[in-house]
Amino acid sequence: MITGSGGGGTQLRALTNRERARLQTFPDDFVFAGSKEAVRKQIGMAVPPLGAQIVFKAILKTFAGIDYDYVQPAPKLQLENLREKKKITIKKIAPVKEE
Repeated sequence: MITGSGGGGTQLRALTNRERARLQTFPDDFVFAGSKEAVRKQIGMAVPPLGAQIVFKAILKTFAGIDYDYVQPAPKLQLENLREKKKITIKKIAPVKEE
């Protein structure tokens, strides 16, 4: 719920489907098909377009051997640590140095 103003003070209201789509980074001219409920489900189940673009660019750059900016993953999320289910103490992670 968000607070919206409508003529006489403020009131709690649900987000509109267009507001939901904006939060998911859909462009305002994107057209969804179906009923309001079907559109709400499409938006909620979607991968945000800008997020997908960032991921795919990183994948393509990796395949092409091109460096790109990234954030170092937390040690507890490293695959070898997840497989072995080790208890890991997390220390402050140093920022990645940009070249």
